[in-house]
Amino acid sequence: MHFSERQRQELSKAKKRRLARQRRLAKPSPAFEQLEPRIVLSGSPADPALGLTSAQVAALSSGFTSLSQRLTEAQASDLLASSAAGIGQPLGTLISVGDELRTGLTNPLAVALSGGMNVAQIETAITDAVAVDDFLSAVGINTTVVTNASGDTVVWFTLSVTGSETLADYELDLGQAGIDGAQGILREQGLSIDAIEVDLDTTLAANFAIGVTLAAGLTANEMICLKSDSIEVGATASGTVTGIDARFGAIRLGDAAGANISLAVDLGVELDLQEDTDGCLSLGSLDVGAVGDIFSQLDVSTDFDVTIPFDLDIGGFDLPTGTGLNITIGSPDLLDASQLNLTLPSLTINGTGFDFGDLGDFSINDIGSLLDDLSLWIPEIGTGFELPLIGLDVADLFGDAIDLDWDGFFGGLKSPEGHPARTRRVLPEQ
Repeated sequence: MHFSERQRQELSKAKKRRLARQRRLAKPSPAFEQLEPRIVLSGSPADPALGLTSAQVAALSSGFTSLSQRLTEAQASDLLASSAAGIGQPLGTLISVGDELRTGLTNPLAVALSGGMNVAQIETAITDAVAVDDFLSAVGINTTVVTNASGDTVVWFTLSVTGSETLADYELDLGQAGIDGAQGILREQGLSIDAIEVDLDTTLAANFAIGVTLAAGLTANEMICLKSDSIEVGATASGTVTGIDARFGAIRLGDAAGANISLAVDLGVELDLQEDTDGCLSLGSLDVGAVGDIFSQLDVSTDFDVTIPFDLDIGGFDLPTGTGLNITIGSPDLLDASQLNLTLPSLTINGTGFDFGDLGDFSINDIGSLLDDLSLWIPEIGTGFELPLIGLDVADLFGDAIDLDWDGFFGGLKSPEGHPARTRRVLPEQ
């Protein structure tokens, strides 16, 4: 059954825009394609001419509607309601699985599935609905017939539905801003980084089957049963973003043009319909069960990694041979935005371990003040004076350089404006 032009226009106008999303540019709809359904049901291929009564067609439409409604509830619960690492919001608001299926599939079917129809007409109504949607991009349909334990014929409509959208210029959440103007968790640790914007690909892959029992005298709740092995939503991004202003404490990460930051994001949640003991969930159970009992949610995220490479232009450190220096942002729980953490490089000074994290406590102004203080202290104190932060004796660090022209040395470490000259070495090499 095909939609009239008026119905197509009404459906297009009624498309709800996705909420709780950041700046985005809608991805052009890919060419419509058929998919092979993932759920494999035993039985024989259904005769395209096999007819369903108007009551059976209405019950089938109710099955689609109830599934999308319960998925809308599920998207606001459990893992889908947890703010995910890097994206700063739950996957359930980024990809509204129930809303997308309702606006792109079940609402159109509520119009198209009317009166008595045969299998071929029902399949056409499903493909037509997905074909005109701006998020859903493909559907595979496999219709089979089986005989149940009571000897009744059951027609199973098995679907694989996919959808996608690219959110352009999506700003990642890298722990820079907290609640009510507070600093974010990584900024508190010393990492200051400008906005990183990526093209974030969001995806939906829903595999489910709805069965209609062709027996007289059944209510819709008794007539309809559902199966699903996987309804998955995901968000991915990867690549390198160049020219980003990033600092750790007073240390600039990258060169004068900024840091070239590589990233990989792959977040996902899979929903599994909890079937009854007979292998499917009746429409009656779907409608009245608690959403947590109807769907289980599984974290299928695989990656969140942001790497900031840099060179440390400071003398005195024993730098690793043949390896670059990196600060890496990751998370032990990819569906918990509060679990962002930093992995810092391991360095030594004259073989003594140095806690790189201490540099995060030093700002450029702190270093400027320290240089002023050192220019006064070191010529008088010399040996026996332990440098703040580094924790080494001046004589051990500077060696014979303790006799150099301190006024000239410290003057060379600062710019004409009195700030630290970041392109020069802050500590002399031995």
